[in-house]
Amino acid sequence: MIQIRDSIVFSPGQIPISLLYILEEDVEIIDGPRTIAVLNTGQFVGEMEFVNNEPVTVMARARGIVRFRRWTRHDMIELERLDPHLCVRIQGVLGRNVMIKLQRTNPVRNLATSVHSAEGKRLQGSTQDSDRSLAAPGRPV
Repeated sequence: MIQIRDSIVFSPGQIPISLLYILEEDVEIIDGPRTIAVLNTGQFVGEMEFVNNEPVTVMARARGIVRFRRWTRHDMIELERLDPHLCVRIQGVLGRNVMIKLQRTNPVRNLATSVHSAEGKRLQGSTQDSDRSLAAPGRPV
């Protein structure tokens, strides 16, 4: 476990050497002059860059005293050897976190929703129209 108090966790251009999991408090994700996200307890920070060994493009800053669980690449290899089931669970959490982050930043509507006008009428071109084209003829979606 490591602690970082009110300071930068990583800056643009750095390649993360550890996978960081927030145990307590929050981490701000900053792009230029503005905060674009706040990560909380139970979330990873810079996980995609760690996994892909690529530099981060944003700054991460600890809010208060942030406690992290930290794994280096060597730790992850050792973990996979010692407890492959836990390693698979961590990979699942990483995948879900990435999916959630993408959904938050992607302006595309959820395919399960339809678009309605102020009068409550469904508008043409809603996602339900494309869903219907995938259904077998005569069967509801």
